[in-house]
Amino acid sequence: MALVTLEDALKSRDGWSRMPFEIQAGRLYTLRRLETALGVTTILAFAQLSGRAIEDARVRLLQKYKPSTVQQTMRLGHLLWRTLEREELMHSHAWLLREKTGGAKPPDWNVCRPNEVDLLIKTTASGSRERALVLMLLWHGLRVSELCRMTVGDVNSAGEMEWRAKGGKLRRMQIQPVAWEAVKHWRKKMGTRELPSTPLIPAGPIGNPH
Repeated sequence: MALVTLEDALKSRDGWSRMPFEIQAGRLYTLRRLETALGVTTILAFAQLSGRAIEDARVRLLQKYKPSTVQQTMRLGHLLWRTLEREELMHSHAWLLREKTGGAKPPDWNVCRPNEVDLLIKTTASGSRERALVLMLLWHGLRVSELCRMTVGDVNSAGEMEWRAKGGKLRRMQIQPVAWEAVKHWRKKMGTRELPSTPLIPAGPIGNPH
């Protein structure tokens, strides 16, 4: 088996080597939290998790962390699950054993599925503030509070955004074209002024981001 630990699986994902060090460190920190909650560190143990085990882990996390942190942790679990499915590692002996015992249904990680993401985008009108918000959140994994605090000055001419994340950590990321076009469309529609302190996605000409 090519991958042995969950950390190996995480590092095998496309783009890992291109991530800034601070983002890699944050992902690994979240992974440690997930491993502690689930009580597993290897792929074989991870493949045998039941839906009840996932829910129990979620409850334990909620007792110690705020909901947004728990959601971030469970989202990483779903990411790992999809990675292992793509690498066909779920067809290991442990996974086949689960199928024979009637436990083959993947656990619910409580994150948006691809069809739910598509529906969410389709239900927001083109050129609307909601479309810009949804695309920025979905494409970049931003917290709502981070996006609300983001200003025009946080984005440079190359379309890279820089912001302070949880814990005051400085983050940098290239804005995806589809999301950036939605933001520019909304700003042009509302006629907002391009001042560095202006919220990136204001509610209106006054610039209240909420």
